[in-house]
Amino acid sequence: MRKIFFCLIFLFSILSFSQNTLIGKFCSNSKEQNTISTIQQSCFTFKEDGTFIEEIKLDVSIVLTGKYRFSNNIIELIYNDETNETSILKIIKITNKKIVFRYLSKDKSSKRNTLYKSIQ
Repeated sequence: MRKIFFCLIFLFSILSFSQNTLIGKFCSNSKEQNTISTIQQSCFTFKEDGTFIEEIKLDVSIVLTGKYRFSNNIIELIYNDETNETSILKIIKITNKKIVFRYLSKDKSSKRNTLYKSIQ
């Protein structure tokens, strides 16, 4: 009975995504960036303290900050601005090298987005 219990705990821990996998900087591949043609690159930096930085590179760079929550394959982004806007990302796949996700919104036609781990 104990072996079954420990096996179940081990399997559950493997199947659930780890918070540590999310920590770091993830950027889009500029060749794959096709959602808005003027975006050159988009990056998210997730920190251990629960904060994030989003950088959008156009002709100029836009930097947004906020807090995030990560659980049950969902990342909830709460932006630090006057509107306190929230975005929800549904994780499709996450590894040490990339994150594949969809934005959850009323528009269910959200494409898959892939961000690659930045080595810095």
